[in-house]
This record gives sequence, structure tokens and C-alpha cells, in this order.
Amino acid sequence: EGGAAASGGAAACAHCGIRGAELKGCLRCLQVAYCGKKCQRAGWKEHKKSCVPLIDQSKEVPRTHEEMVKDWSFWTGKCIGDPRNWTD
Repeated sequence: EGGAAASGGAAACAHCGIRGAELKGCLRCLQVAYCGKKCQRAGWKEHKKSCVPLIDQSKEVPRTHEEMVKDWSFWTGKCIGDPRNWTD
């Protein structure tokens, strides 16, 4: 997999590696992002091998609701509430 995060923290499409595009994250695992449906479909065969739903991940590492909202906001580009009020 190409991975959503590349060196320097710049996000890149997990399939084609393009940067600067509006990326949409995998809503199942929130671990990778794609520049569009075409790349998402093309990358699914490989990604599904490592795609673990958030509900399954929580069995391994407990995650708070706030952490999941932060991840969802990052991958979708949609903000819920004011991120300045988020705690680490």
C-alpha cells in the first residue's frame, strides 16, 4: 500500500501517491486516504488485507470517542466542534 501519510507529514493518495488533492479516508479503518473513487476501488484489493474496522481496533487499543472523532475529522476534512478545544 502506498499509505496516506508520506514523508514530511504531507498526505498522499494510498493508491496513486498524488499529493495536494482533496483526499477522502477509508471510513472503515481511517488508516488510508484516496484522491477519488477510482483509486479507492483500484486500491481496495490490496488495502482490504490490512483494513481493520475501528470497532475491531478498539479490542487491541482502547480508543476514546474523542480520538475517533479527531481521526474522522482529519480523514474526511470535516470538523466537529472547535479543534482548539480538543485535548491530547
